[in-house]
Amino acid sequence: MSRQDFGQPLSSLVMQPGRTLVLKQDGSASGQIQYRCDAQSAHTLAPRVGSPHPDNAQLQCYNVSITVLENSIAEISCEYLGIFSDPTTYQIEFLVNVGEEPIETHQNFVAKIGGQPGSPLNKAKFDTETGEFLGFPADAPDDLGGVRGYLNPACTVRISWFTRNASMGLYSLGRIASPPTVIPRPPDSRNWLKTNWSRRDFGLIYQITEEYTASGQKGWNRLIYG
Repeated sequence: MSRQDFGQPLSSLVMQPGRTLVLKQDGSASGQIQYRCDAQSAHTLAPRVGSPHPDNAQLQCYNVSITVLENSIAEISCEYLGIFSDPTTYQIEFLVNVGEEPIETHQNFVAKIGGQPGSPLNKAKFDTETGEFLGFPADAPDDLGGVRGYLNPACTVRISWFTRNASMGLYSLGRIASPPTVIPRPPDSRNWLKTNWSRRDFGLIYQITEEYTASGQKGWNRLIYG
């Protein structure tokens, strides 16, 4: 006599109680189902990647794991993902920090900080032939002695979504571009540069993540990044 589980022979695939289905605010959904069967039949009976969720066909299986328990029983865990709009609602994250920039690139350098060749401020030193800024001496006023850089605010926006479109957006990296959804516009003449792109595959559904970095006050150079 074969083993029984909830009145069904384990030679067939038996769905276990407690399956989950999670509907998320971004328009995606996920689920997990566990099955049991004879270990020797597990690879044959296990649901295939891409098969539909039994409660909602818009979700597809993207991951299957098989664990062999005692008495040669296999437990099969299937993970599902689906989307109800394409693309799903954009998830937006702002990453703001500061980075060091050369002091001569500061917007007030010529007017208030270091001046320019021929009319230096605060004892700033310039190369007499090239006009290159060389630095401030130790006795420069306003604590400028030895200052070579300053902390400049930097902002990156990270945007992610799910889609069935498997396009490869990495080929547009390093270009001036606007994010794919409405976000606050950088002030002055600043603009956005697409600096990162990634894709995670969940069967036939893809999670796309892009990053855009805000420029300085003058904007990204269109001759270089346009």
